[in-house]
Amino acid sequence: MTDRRLSLLTVLVTNAIPLVGVGFLGWSIAALVVVYWVELGVGLGFAALRATFAQRPPEHDADLLLLGAFRHKRGRVSIPWIELDVQVANIPILLVLFPVFGTIWFVTGGIALGGTNVAIAGDPFETETMSTVALGIMGIVVGRGVKTVSEYFLDGQYESVSVQGALKTAIWPVMVVGLALAVSGAAATSGAPATVILVALVATKSLFDLADIYRDRLVAFDERSALDFGWASDPDDWSSIDTELQDTVDIVRPRGAAVLVDGVIRGLRTEAVGLAAFIGGLSLLFGTLGSNPELVLFGGGVGLVLLVFVGLCGVVDGLVRYSTMEYRFGRDVVGHDRLLGTPQWRLPRWKLERCDPHRTFADRVFGTWTLTLDHDGRTVRIPHVSDAFVAELCTGD
Repeated sequence: MTDRRLSLLTVLVTNAIPLVGVGFLGWSIAALVVVYWVELGVGLGFAALRATFAQRPPEHDADLLLLGAFRHKRGRVSIPWIELDVQVANIPILLVLFPVFGTIWFVTGGIALGGTNVAIAGDPFETETMSTVALGIMGIVVGRGVKTVSEYFLDGQYESVSVQGALKTAIWPVMVVGLALAVSGAAATSGAPATVILVALVATKSLFDLADIYRDRLVAFDERSALDFGWASDPDDWSSIDTELQDTVDIVRPRGAAVLVDGVIRGLRTEAVGLAAFIGGLSLLFGTLGSNPELVLFGGGVGLVLLVFVGLCGVVDGLVRYSTMEYRFGRDVVGHDRLLGTPQWRLPRWKLERCDPHRTFADRVFGTWTLTLDHDGRTVRIPHVSDAFVAELCTGD
């Protein structure tokens, strides 16, 4: 059976379960909403599982504060007994995106359940229907699990997917079907007929599942306008890095104090600083006009907390990017992460010899230099190295 046929069979089964429940097992519309909502949660959980083991590099901007520090970070954690690895670069994306969309899932479900359960007769947890609803949910979980194990792990699909690509399989359903659930709850509250809500909800869910299966044909149909709904990403694989260096190898590491200072400055240059200034200034204005010192203190406190937070984020960003790095100079140059024990990049030494060293504020304070150049589609930065090393490097000795 092809992957598309298996996916189509899974969609038909999972969408037939709620219809059978409503038509023959006495489920209420509220019970249908419960099943759909739980299915979205199950899909989000399996998407997180797939994203955890996705092997392609992430796709976000490397200049992002904190998250960007992991964009090109090589390294993996082996999971015992199952012979699978977790890419270090995947972890922060999961920690940020999964709670965000988990919250969206929870809120849309609450709106839908609140509306349908109050406005439409029938308790979704009636004793007579609870057992069949539970069996329906179990069938959905089993169907999702079989599809994930067979397609994603056994067929090796995880080797060609990025963490964002894996999460998109659940993010779009949460956004589209979750919105449909919330609208159904609002419609039920406003007195819409139960039959209309049922047809609209089932049609939206089924059409979206079918669009997911045939997404490649949708992309090909409208390729010129890039109608890919966020599905058409095909990231490159991690390239191999040759660590063998000829000639005498010099090892250079960035100065730690300069990394810390540079991180604080980088954090304070983000947009959050403008937000902190706006909150503080607004609180000062209204607190002064209204003779309300508590408001001034509150706004000033919020602004100060934001400043400290972004400063700490900048420090962590710098530590992740540079504190564990060492640069091995031979005929070529290899950037190596000592904590992960993994080479991060390799570039010809002549590129560094021809680049123009520059100084950041931290460099001027600590008497160091920073080298920045473009290589292999990315920006490579060797920060806060000694003046003596830069003088030797630029002479080509």
